[in-house]
Amino acid sequence: MINSIKIKNVATYDSKNETVLTPSIINFVYGNNGTGKTTISRIIENPNEYPDSSVSWNNETEYSRLVYNRDFVRSNFNEETKLRGIYTFGEESEETYKRIEDLNKSRKEIKDYIESIKEEIKNHNIELNDLKKENADFFWENYKKKYCDPVSELYKGSLNSKESFLEKCLTVQYITNIESFDMILEEYGTLYQQELVEQKLIENFNIKEFSDLINSDILTTEIVENENITLYQLINDLKNSSWVEEGLKYLNDSQNKCPFCQKKLSEEFLDNIYKLYDEKYKKLKREFSDIKERILKLKNDIANCLRDNDNIIKDTTLVLNINDFLDHIEKELEKKSHNLKETCNTKKDYSSIIRLHDMIDEKNEKIKQNNQKLKDIESSKKELVTNAWLFIRNIANDSIIKYNQKKKIIIDKISKIEENKKQQEDKLKKIEMEIHQLENSITGITKTIDQINNLLKKFNFTNFRLRENDDHLTYTIIRPNGEDATKTLSEGEFSFISFLYFYNLVFGSRNKKGLQEEHVLIIDDPVTSMDSNTLFIISTLIRNLIDMCIEEKRNIKQVFILSHNIYFFKEVSYSYGSTGKNSTKTKFKYFTIKKSNGLSSIEDFGFNNPIKNSYELLWENLRKRDYSDDSNLNTMRRILEQYFHTIGNGSPNNNNKDLINSFDEKDRLIVKSMLSYVNDGSHSIMDGFYIVPDEKLNETAFKLFKDIFKKLGHESHYKMMMQEDED
Repeated sequence: MINSIKIKNVATYDSKNETVLTPSIINFVYGNNGTGKTTISRIIENPNEYPDSSVSWNNETEYSRLVYNRDFVRSNFNEETKLRGIYTFGEESEETYKRIEDLNKSRKEIKDYIESIKEEIKNHNIELNDLKKENADFFWENYKKKYCDPVSELYKGSLNSKESFLEKCLTVQYITNIESFDMILEEYGTLYQQELVEQKLIENFNIKEFSDLINSDILTTEIVENENITLYQLINDLKNSSWVEEGLKYLNDSQNKCPFCQKKLSEEFLDNIYKLYDEKYKKLKREFSDIKERILKLKNDIANCLRDNDNIIKDTTLVLNINDFLDHIEKELEKKSHNLKETCNTKKDYSSIIRLHDMIDEKNEKIKQNNQKLKDIESSKKELVTNAWLFIRNIANDSIIKYNQKKKIIIDKISKIEENKKQQEDKLKKIEMEIHQLENSITGITKTIDQINNLLKKFNFTNFRLRENDDHLTYTIIRPNGEDATKTLSEGEFSFISFLYFYNLVFGSRNKKGLQEEHVLIIDDPVTSMDSNTLFIISTLIRNLIDMCIEEKRNIKQVFILSHNIYFFKEVSYSYGSTGKNSTKTKFKYFTIKKSNGLSSIEDFGFNNPIKNSYELLWENLRKRDYSDDSNLNTMRRILEQYFHTIGNGSPNNNNKDLINSFDEKDRLIVKSMLSYVNDGSHSIMDGFYIVPDEKLNETAFKLFKDIFKKLGHESHYKMMMQEDED
């Protein structure tokens, strides 16, 4: 059923704030003409035509809406449109009808079951959404803030919401070989935070040459004189080989004299001296000198690398180890240079030199990559974005596995329930198809004509009746002599026949397949200028519909009764609500609609009927002295109508001219407007014709209203009803 009606920006309802009506199963709405009752009926019937208003249904299940208002009368009873036939079940089809009833019970059970299935699916979807939200929050806090925020440009477009970030993480393919976060940070700084410039490669030393040189055999070889020479032993014993070798430089210049004592040296001695330092000795000495020179050059290259790249070589231990090794090898070379018979200690660890070389190579590789990125920076950025997402996907893998496992369990449940739902829907389609086929076999429009004509005859409406047309689809309203009566019906006849048509439509359909539709009934002002007998008849018919709804019969699910006629309202609503059965009173609700300062408002009285006594109620409205209430004049007219009929001043031949003329000329128009209602009726052309009420006019009207009672000699009645005099 309908659980809420929200009205906004239509007719006399506020354009800024919603007016809300929260209905029950049976709803009585009372309000004067022009307060907005028909607007409610129109919104219920066609909510899509009122974009600022809305109608909400329990479980979002909508029922067929049958609306009786002046729009219904106008569209069905006019000269251009034939009165469409109402299909009902024929009496000869009782067995088939019983089958249809059984099918309808099954249909209802399946529909209810489908609704429970939908609710179950809804709950699982809520569970799924909760799981997604929980993981979206977790991913946001543990991965996005920690890893994405520092490099936000790489994740642009997926950080707008927690859900979009989670979805992106789930779509990235998982791989194991990924770049580290430090590498991503470094590349991000290069590509996004620094201005890229082409860099020169760092000149590196030849590590292979260095390794080969310090491992040369010559460094560990003792370079000695010719051992076969007699002088060798002497020189070796004296350990003055270097001194002797140095002296040879001066021998040629001393004319074979000893450079030290100047004595003439023998030919034999000179020959031995020269043979002592033979070619082998000289060759080894040259080899050592060459190796030493090359090592010292590489030593200088390494020292320069350390000095020139101190910005990238920040490992002080490494630098100390390198310098220590270089100093060591230099000392070893100097030691051998002074005494060629010495050997160099080359066993000292030189891995620090290798590490330095590798570090420079690594740096050069990055420089090459940087220079390549500079040539194709956009492609480099795209590659970095891919690597960044692969990194997030990799570190979040355990969380994603757990999420997907839980998600799959819920989705599998939903799939099974959806399968069951489809099976039930297929059953429902088969049942509805069978109902439709049975309806087509037994329905007709003749029974409705007989029912309406019998009611007309029973209530003494003998001047017209319905006749089925030759097309067996429509009716015509005819006089006893067969003439078309559509144009000549009186207002009372017209209102009565239109309501009887609506009443029968509740139990039938203008389409063969709509006979078992579930209805919400909206009945807006079904009585206007009818006599009390007709009012009673229509009230009785409506009460019959209400009882069927309460007893859940004939597919009537909810009823709305809206009226301005206080007699009808009392008649149709008595013994319901708070005065009815305790078991059903909460199924009834009462509302009143008022219009103040041009805006309509709705008051909810729950199951307490606010219309206790029509005459008392009218006076109660006046006691509020709300000069902004647009209905004050109409209320005064209604009081005068009832009171004048009681005291005999309301006959058709009494125009109350003497009473009107007893007022000042400036006040006569207002007084005449009040009294005109007595003779013209509730829907007279006088209603609102002479004057448009405002606060100042309403204040004047209150004074003149009191004066009318004074001039009639009935001031005591006025004071009693306005509670101005306790006596």
